[in-house]
This record gives sequence, C-alpha cells and structure tokens, in this order.
Amino acid sequence: MKNKFLPVLLLCFWAIIFSACTNILGEEKKSSDFTGIELSLPYAKSNKTGVFRAGDDAANNRSLKFTVTFYHKDSGTETPFEGKSGEKIIFENAPVGLYNISVHGYEDDGGEFEGEAEAEVKEGETTTVVIKLKRVDGIIEINLLGWTDEQARMIEKYIDTHPDCGIKVIFKQIETTNGQYTSFLDEALTGKSDEFVPDIYSAEAAFVKRYSSGAMGQYALPYTDLISGLSSKIQSAPSGDVVGLAYQTTGGAFIYRRSIAEKVFGTSDSTRIKEAIGGGTGNWTKFWEAAESCADKEVAIISGDSDLWHPVEGSAEKGWVVDGKLHIDSKREAFLDYSKDLWENGWSNKTSEWSEAWYADARGDGEKPVLGYFGPAWLISK
Repeated sequence: MKNKFLPVLLLCFWAIIFSACTNILGEEKKSSDFTGIELSLPYAKSNKTGVFRAGDDAANNRSLKFTVTFYHKDSGTETPFEGKSGEKIIFENAPVGLYNISVHGYEDDGGEFEGEAEAEVKEGETTTVVIKLKRVDGIIEINLLGWTDEQARMIEKYIDTHPDCGIKVIFKQIETTNGQYTSFLDEALTGKSDEFVPDIYSAEAAFVKRYSSGAMGQYALPYTDLISGLSSKIQSAPSGDVVGLAYQTTGGAFIYRRSIAEKVFGTSDSTRIKEAIGGGTGNWTKFWEAAESCADKEVAIISGDSDLWHPVEGSAEKGWVVDGKLHIDSKREAFLDYSKDLWENGWSNKTSEWSEAWYADARGDGEKPVLGYFGPAWLISK
C-alpha cells in the first residue's frame, strides 16, 4: 500500500477504499493494581489508545455496544462481558495463564465491528490490553477533510441515493482563515499529528499547487492507481499523473445590498447599479466615482481592500511566472494605488477578508454600512 493520499476526489470518491482499510492491533502493558485484565477498545481509524469513546473523536457522536469473550487456554473456559462505548472491561481475579480475547459489537448506525488479541495474566499483575476494532460489515470508512461542508453534503447525497455503495464518510471541517487548514493538513500528511488523517482532502486555487505538484505533492495518489479507463484528455496531463480533479468553478460578480443602493443611487435596479459602478467598462473609473458617492452618504463601497484584490488579480493579462521569472502584471501592480485610495479616502471599513469585522460588515453591524462585496454565488449563503 502506498503511503499517499487522494485530494479533491468527489465524483469518484468510492475508489479510495483501497487505501482506507485498517487492521486489528493488540498491545499489552503491565501494572500491579490487581490480578486480571483491563481491556480498552479504541476505534480502528485512530492511532490513540484508551477507552472506546465516540471513536476517539467526540465529533463523530458514535455509540458501540459489544460482547467481549475471554477464553482461558489452559482450562478451556470462556468468560463473557457486555459493554458499551465509554466503558472499560475489568476482569478481576482472572485465572493466571494465556487468554484469547475476542470482541464483537454493533455501532448505533448498524455497523458491525470485531477484534481480537492474546494476553497473559500473571499473579499479582494487571494486564492492560488494547484491541483496535475494525468493521466487518463491508462498510468502508473514509476520512474527508474540507473547509466547507459542501463536499460532505454532496457525498451524503450520493450515499442517500446509492444506499448499497458500502461507504461511510467521516468529515472534519477546518477553516482556511490564517492558514489553519493548510497547517492542519500538512501535519496530518507528514505524520506530525494523528488527530484526523484524511483519505480525501480538498484544495482551492490559492494552494492547490502545493498539494498537487509542490512540496506536499508527494502525498497525492495518482488517479491511475485507483481508476482505470480515464479519458484521454485527463490522461494527457502535463505531469503525467492526475492527482486531483476540480468539482467546482465559480464566476464572480459585485453583490450589493439593495437598501444601501437605494440610499446612495436612488435605485436598486441591477442595470442601473452596473452602470453606476462601471461594470463591463474594463476600467475602474466609474467605480471610484461610485465610491465617492457612497462616502457622501457615509457608506463604504466595499468592506476592505482584500475584497478588491480578487477581481484585480483575475484581470491580469499574464501570470505570475513568465519565462521562468516572477512577473508583476501592471494591473496587479495598480492594486497598491487602489488600496491606498480606499484607505486614505475612507472608501472602505479597512477590514480583512474573512475577519470578524468583515463578517460584521456583511451582517450590517460594521463601522458604517457597506454597499457590496465582490464574490461568487456561494458568498451570498455565508
């Protein structure tokens, strides 16, 4: 099995089953509290030891009921125990000798689990045994990491319409603010953290290169290792390996608040507002005139200069690298002047994208009313 992961796989997510399975592990350690066995059952996909407690991840909200059978090899006797998640099995005064320990149980979703291990009990010692459980009902669990729940909801919809697909998705959401998402993902991929190790992870335009062909690209599993018969177009990727597929592209627009448009321009009609801010003109002249009109009404045209950066960056005629060298497109360079004008003229509330102040402006709770935001359709739902 290759020590790699699969990013941005949604349409074909079921293929990850080849790298999502885990094995039963048993381990023992000694103490001297009593003669007998203390048994813990952590969930198979976690590397942590301890009591089986909601899959070692309270966010999963799991519950497991199980039967443990201690088989004493010397006498041939069996001692059963019943238990549930969050409890340890304590077998006090257990006869010394070798034991086969078997576990069988069911999760609250109907999933079936089992595990086994061997242990030896010595006089005056407590043998602590940890058995990691695995599913035996054919259900494959996939860890999915993302910064929005849209991927999880898409997969849940697929599972709802394909109930026999044999997949269960464990989803964890980490925000991209201040690099939280990439820091979490880097530590998971490199083994620095086992809190949540994803089988599938998403990457957006801002950092997809890092995880596809950059520093972290080594952890991405080529699609050809999972799926046969890829189209010739996909197979002709420049690098030779396809390690991620886009599932979403979103166009941007200027999203404005109607009530504020009425206050500033006397209309909220989209055609009139487009004309007022210079939509389609190919330059920012009308937009700055609109910014002055907004200021006259004590309104900020946008929340902060980061709102303006995306349309400015996207308007550049050339990329950041030309002939192997860094290239600063003149349209991107002009952003420095735009930012300065926004700041000095009070045309924005001087916030940063995704900050609390930025969200407050969107709610109408900011320093002063904001006319609008540049963004795709999904921004409206936030």
